[in-house]
Amino acid sequence: MKQRVLQLGIYACICLVLGYGYIKANTNSISKEVSVIDYNDYKQIVYLDKDGLLIPVGYEISGFPTLQSEVKELFNLMQDAGSLKDELSPIVSKDTKLESVILEEDILQLHFKELHTNEELRFLEALTFTFCQLDGVNGIELFLNNEKLNQLPQGDILFNEPLTKALGINNFELGSERLYDTDSLVVYYAKTINKEEFYVPMTKRISSQSNLDDQLNSIVSEVSVSSTLSQASLLEGIQILEGSYLNEGHLYVNMNDAILLDETSINQDIY
Repeated sequence: MKQRVLQLGIYACICLVLGYGYIKANTNSISKEVSVIDYNDYKQIVYLDKDGLLIPVGYEISGFPTLQSEVKELFNLMQDAGSLKDELSPIVSKDTKLESVILEEDILQLHFKELHTNEELRFLEALTFTFCQLDGVNGIELFLNNEKLNQLPQGDILFNEPLTKALGINNFELGSERLYDTDSLVVYYAKTINKEEFYVPMTKRISSQSNLDDQLNSIVSEVSVSSTLSQASLLEGIQILEGSYLNEGHLYVNMNDAILLDETSINQDIY
């Protein structure tokens, strides 16, 4: 899957984060309003790479008459990496059987006849990330043979409440207590797979008391040198300066001039 397809979901996420950009360059200022573009026909399916990271891949998904049929198509795609099978593997095994799905208010109930996984946290992240993209779905619940689950067979992670986007994706924190006593912040890094650059979402767990500047700096911070990931090339040299603030749903971000193409224009690929 080409990078330009993968970027669709990334841009939407960045737009949500950078609702309104504000950049100071020397004594002048340049502002740019960023809008969210909704690509309803594109959905991201996540697969597992050789380093144990979930990699989102974009697919064009449209024309399904019901939510149930769309969910089952996404689930089938999660079980088969297709042309990427040499580099990525399905996080959902073929012997995991999804029997039915029910939307109860805004919670999607996934009813399994059989459920098998060796990667418990990644499995939960993948299901949540994939199905919470759907319109009207803000969380998921898992059932096995009509019994509601609060843990998977391995029993490492408890989930008494519906799983939501707050769970995050590619968490480094494996313990239940860290997953639920912190806020999640999704940051995108880059990874080269088969000579193509993929954007990889990584959830950082941050203190609920952290301020706005700390959260923004986490978005553009360098990844650990021991990681197989790298900072996205577009973010190299960008710094968050003092003076960012949130007002009536608009986020004003004060950055250095590394975001500029020239003295009067912003690099549109950044946002």
